[in-house]
Amino acid sequence: MSGPPWLEELLDSLCEACVNDVNGRMSGFSYRWSEPADNGWGAWLLRIAPSVIEIAGGQDDGATGFDFVDVDLLALPTCLDEVESLVYDPDYGCDPHLTLTGKKHNREIVVDIYFAPFEDDDANTVFDVNAGRCRHKRVDEK
Repeated sequence: MSGPPWLEELLDSLCEACVNDVNGRMSGFSYRWSEPADNGWGAWLLRIAPSVIEIAGGQDDGATGFDFVDVDLLALPTCLDEVESLVYDPDYGCDPHLTLTGKKHNREIVVDIYFAPFEDDDANTVFDVNAGRCRHKRVDEK
C-alpha cells in the first residue's frame, strides 16, 4: 500500500540517508505507515526497517538475512522541514531504533528507523549466488 505523494517523497529521502555511499546495500527497506487517527502518536507515523534478503544457491541456499542500516545522523534531520527531536531508543537490545519527530509539509510526523527487519517481513529480494547478483523473488519460489 503506497502512501500519499509527500510521504513517498519523504520515504525516499529517509532511505537515502540510511545508505552508506561506500558500502551500498544489497537489500532495500520495508516500511509501514499510518495516519494520525490510526496510531497512538496522533501524528503521521512512518516505520522503516531493512528488508529481508534470501540466498539462492550454494551452501547457504534458503538462508535469509539483511543488510545493516548505516544512518547518516547529519543527513537524517534534513529530511524534515522542522525537527522536534532525534532520539536513539536501545529498547534493551530487543528492538533498537531511532525516532525522528517533526513536521513535513506542515504535517506532524514520527519516523521510526529500525536496525532489524519487521518480524512479519518476508524476503522479496534474492541474492543468486550462481549469477552473482540480486533479483526479485519469483512467484514460484517458496
